[in-house]
Amino acid sequence: MVALEDDGFLIRHTATAPALVSAERTRILPGYGDRYATGGRHGVFGGIGLGGGSGGIGGGVMIGFGGVGSLTRDATQLERVSLLVSGSEVRVSRDLQIIDWRGELVETRSASTESFCSDLHRAMRAGSAP
Repeated sequence: MVALEDDGFLIRHTATAPALVSAERTRILPGYGDRYATGGRHGVFGGIGLGGGSGGIGGGVMIGFGGVGSLTRDATQLERVSLLVSGSEVRVSRDLQIIDWRGELVETRSASTESFCSDLHRAMRAGSAP
């Protein structure tokens, strides 16, 4: 549990027989946005536009930091880890989910990679973060 907490995970559940630890952490994915949206999106610092119709021409400038589009359309990555300890054996399961700005699940995959498990194993033995 200490190795996971040191690496930014929040422990969500523990059990003793057999020993089970479930943890998760989240992070914002800047720039990921809503890649499936068809509407335009302004840049972080604003936008500019020109238009015309019915014999007239108009223009405008939006100045500001982000507006609704830039600050609220970043996705969140949810990473979940489960450890099952049975005797001297430790089994690790890790998955990642990408949740868009509307709260919809857009991607999910297993992330139980050899490098993650090796780093976690070293951290558990050393008593520090992976």
